[in-house]
Amino acid sequence: MLEGDQGAAAAKALFNITGADYYTILKSGRDPATAYREAVDRKLANKNRQTFEPDKLIKDHVVRLLASLPNDRGARWAREVIEKVVEEELENLCLIARGKMSESLSDGERHSASVFMDDLFVSVSTFPCSVEVAKRTHYQRGYLPHLDRMVTMGREENPRCHWLHFQFFWDVGLFWVQFTLFPNKHVLDFPPRYILPIDLLSDEEKREAGLAADDSRCERLVRQLTSRDDATFGDGLTEVLAIPDSDALRLRAIREAIRLRSGEEEVAFYEPDVGGLTVRRAEEVSKARDQILALAKERSLLADPEESGGLLAAFTTLGGFDAVVNLAYEIRDVAGFDQFQAFQLLYNQNRSAVVLRTSRGQQTWTQRATEEFHG
Repeated sequence: MLEGDQGAAAAKALFNITGADYYTILKSGRDPATAYREAVDRKLANKNRQTFEPDKLIKDHVVRLLASLPNDRGARWAREVIEKVVEEELENLCLIARGKMSESLSDGERHSASVFMDDLFVSVSTFPCSVEVAKRTHYQRGYLPHLDRMVTMGREENPRCHWLHFQFFWDVGLFWVQFTLFPNKHVLDFPPRYILPIDLLSDEEKREAGLAADDSRCERLVRQLTSRDDATFGDGLTEVLAIPDSDALRLRAIREAIRLRSGEEEVAFYEPDVGGLTVRRAEEVSKARDQILALAKERSLLADPEESGGLLAAFTTLGGFDAVVNLAYEIRDVAGFDQFQAFQLLYNQNRSAVVLRTSRGQQTWTQRATEEFHG
């Protein structure tokens, strides 16, 4: 392992990192291997970055959010406030968000701006990282202390104000938004409806807020499974695979992560034949491994998930689980962590599709054959 300036110089030579990236590595004092790998990830991701469309992110998130609200007076007030902001102030919010996200992606730091819109104190924050990394980095003591500081700041200017917070995150190519609405209960004559970013709250804060369950679990799992951060992806996959076989959430989260990572609006998935016997030609099975490796080297494992899933199913019939594990690590070594993660998602898509159907009573071909033989 190279250390200090030596490691940074090696990074510059190996990955052609120049300018700000090289300077950052020299000055960071961090492990050079980690630093230059992150710099390379940023360079690769910039080539395939999803276009930052804050208007679409906000609209899509608001639709899901409003659909989850009850019909009490506090919720109706919150709905009216949100809809009015989206209708009248979306363009201004997006101008701020684009500027701040550009700064975040340029210097790797969090950036924020706040404005008053009548009695709303509106903040926009951008992070050049995933929600999970932002939580670990910026909200170690929880999200509510930050909320308290911002509410205090706003009410020093306007004691009647409510706080509205849009937070945008970039997770190596994919953008996400989180949303906070903190009403001023002192100016309302009914119990307010607080809307908090559940994924940023600590476990203690969730309990204090009366949030026994994570209402956005699927969205959070998808976000983890699309993360290029190894720890975040691993935590998400571990949690997904712990979901009971009969719960469709497992398959839904994996498939949505594959769709987002593919960059396509709509994708088809390989559907393993549970109830029948799948017959494959010997040539198809023998060539599956080489075809999978070729796709991985082209960073195209998810270009067509249906085709890749079929190749993986063919390979599995010959090699078994140990061979799958060995191939996964070979892909990691020759194609990088992005394709390593993609391979894991494809394998677990195939497996989850099977266990979901068998858990709901559909028999595999071998189960049916065994019953008929002994019947």
